[in-house]
Amino acid sequence: MNTNHRQSRLAFALALALLLLPAAVACSSKKKNAAPATTGPIARATPSPTPQDLLNTATKNTEALKAFHFILTHENGSTPVAQGISMSKADGDFVQPDRMKATISGSVAQGFDIDAKVISVGNNVWIALIGNRYLPLPNGVGAASILDPNNGVLKALHGVKSPQFAGTEKVNGVDATVVSGTIDAGDLTALDANAQAGKSVMGKVWIGNADQRVYRLRLDGPLNDQEPANIARILDLSQFNESVTIQPPA
Repeated sequence: MNTNHRQSRLAFALALALLLLPAAVACSSKKKNAAPATTGPIARATPSPTPQDLLNTATKNTEALKAFHFILTHENGSTPVAQGISMSKADGDFVQPDRMKATISGSVAQGFDIDAKVISVGNNVWIALIGNRYLPLPNGVGAASILDPNNGVLKALHGVKSPQFAGTEKVNGVDATVVSGTIDAGDLTALDANAQAGKSVMGKVWIGNADQRVYRLRLDGPLNDQEPANIARILDLSQFNESVTIQPPA
C-alpha cells in the first residue's frame, strides 16, 4: 500500500467519525456544556412525544447547530484506520459547512502509541503524523462528505429501529432523556468503511431535556465480523455554537 493511499484511509476514518453526526460547527475551548446553549432556533417535540418524535426533533435540532466539539472513544476495541494502525479516540471540532480539525489517538501493530492531527477544509485534507508537519492528502475525504446527512452518522439516527425510552440521566452535567433502539451497521460506513449492512448494533441517544439536542450517542456491538462482540463506541457532543477558526495548515 503506497503512502498516499494509506494516509487517505487514515484521514477518512479519523476525520469522522467525527462522527460523526450532524453538520455543525465546533469550538476549540474545552469547557463542558454544564448549561445547554440556547442560541439559535430550537424545535420542540409535542408535549407528550413518542420516542420517535423526540428522536426526530433532537436530530433536527442537532443538524441546525452552527458549532460543536466532539469526542469519540472506544471500549473493548478500536477502529482500524490504515494498515497496522488502529484508532481508539478522536477529539476535535467541526465548522459548518466543511471545516474540521481533530487529534486522533491510537496504536500501531508494533505496540507504539501515536497521535495524528487532521485538518479538513472543503475537499482538501491534511494530516500530521509527527508534530505539526502536515502533509496534503490528494485523495482524502473532506469533512463535509463525512458529515453529510445522507452518508454520515446522522443517517444512522434517521434509521433507528424500534426506538423506546430508556430512562433519564445526566451526561456531562446536562439532564437528558435516553432513547434506545437498533441501528443497521450499513448506515455507519462513515465511521468504519468495513461496516457490514444487515448487522444490527444497539444504539442509545442522550437528548438534552432543556434544548432537545443530541449530547451523546453510544453504539454497542461490532460493525463487522472481525470486531470483538463487546466493543462499544461513544460519541460526545458539547460546546454548541461556540466560535472556532479552522484554517489550512501553513
